Amino acid sequence: MRQHGMSKGAWNRYAATGTPHYDILVPGLKYNMLDIQAAIGLSQLRELDRFNSRRRDLVAAYRRAFDGLPGLILPPDPEAETVHSWHIFTPLIDTGALTIDRDRFMALMREQNIGTALHYQAVHLYTYYRKTLGWKPGDFPEAEYVSERIVSLPLFPAMTDDDLADAADATKRVLAAHRAR
Repeated sequence: MRQHGMSKGAWNRYAATGTPHYDILVPGLKYNMLDIQAAIGLSQLRELDRFNSRRRDLVAAYRRAFDGLPGLILPPDPEAETVHSWHIFTPLIDTGALTIDRDRFMALMREQNIGTALHYQAVHLYTYYRKTLGWKPGDFPEAEYVSERIVSLPLFPAMTDDDLADAADATKRVLAAHRAR
């Protein structure tokens, strides 16, 4: 029941020898905040506006760097009346424009020393939901389309402009090297 029923934790997914894929095997919960964590969280709330502002600046820089870039589909702009926190930046890999899939893109980014992550997978394909609800591949094709292409690029408030340039440049190199002819 640990980690929301996930088959493996973050260390097993993002360590040097890990893989980002996981499965949901059982229904799970995650109640593990300690008092010290709550205290740190409360102190971090004072920084929230600054953190979110920095994330928005970084996303704007990613958008400029990737404008018109074949092979990458950027997330839509937030609606005019909203303020997006951009807790993660999740473009889609346009597999129709490339000779690689998302997983190969992630592996090639790792070779460039750029960490990526996989945050959103089609829920209906997890073992628990397939067994419990009888869902199967093809039941939710739009979810599968996104699930096979979405990737999280580095984004965090302490990220420097140079860090972002490194991630953007590596993304461009990988996509350019694997553009479909």
